[in-house]
Amino acid sequence: TTATDQKLIALAALGATPHADLIQETLNFGLTEDVRAQDLFRLFAYCGSNPKGRHVTWSFTKENWDLLPSKYAQTLSSMNLIIKYTTDFSCQKDHDDIKKFFDGRDTKSIDMALNQTLENVTISTKWVQRDSENVRKWLEASLI
Repeated sequence: TTATDQKLIALAALGATPHADLIQETLNFGLTEDVRAQDLFRLFAYCGSNPKGRHVTWSFTKENWDLLPSKYAQTLSSMNLIIKYTTDFSCQKDHDDIKKFFDGRDTKSIDMALNQTLENVTISTKWVQRDSENVRKWLEASLI
């Protein structure tokens, strides 16, 4: 289709799949000429907000990070949106991985988003550590 709104709906649907291999294919598709540079961040958001695609998207982001600014220089301000989905991570291992990946890299264009991401992951990690047992007990009691 040539209609932009239909293309965005299609990208959102592709990002919603529960299949990791299809998420990977969708992300690879995002680097082709078939996806406009200004829509790439949406693809990362769609795939990254999918619980089944979050870690696939993060791995893809790390593998292609150096390519993204050069390929999408005209939308460099969107780089912070590309990592926005990582705010949904909720364990220390993910926090450490994000921090380690960006240590030593030029992050001037994404400093605010990166700091917010790390803060949100820390908050989520603490919440899970503090409340997961109570939530589990409540769910068990509520489902009986």
